[in-house]
Amino acid sequence: MSSDPSSFYALNEEIAREVARLQADGHLDRLRQLVGDAGVELYVSSARAGEGLEELVGRVSAEAGWDHEGVLAARSRFTVLNDAGEAREVYMPDHICPECLNEAGNVIDGCARKCAACGFAW
Repeated sequence: MSSDPSSFYALNEEIAREVARLQADGHLDRLRQLVGDAGVELYVSSARAGEGLEELVGRVSAEAGWDHEGVLAARSRFTVLNDAGEAREVYMPDHICPECLNEAGNVIDGCARKCAACGFAW
């Protein structure tokens, strides 16, 4: 893994809260009208393509406006040990492997998680 993705996921939460503030101040009214006129929902995602990170941050619908709470994945702050036994704290969605960033097929059993791709346990 090239870098710790924790800042990416923490900043996505901050971005989502900022869009919610903009909506509360009435700055998304025109966007909501356009979305309603088109009969669509607008999905907003964030990406660090060079690091292989992408996350759906929220969506805008004409009726509900901005929704990030129903979209952002549950997150946890936890400490993991890498193969060399070095500890590091991470903050990221519960279903993503903090070692290889795999999202598919990971096993979540209570508080224990195991990556389907690399076998890393956290």
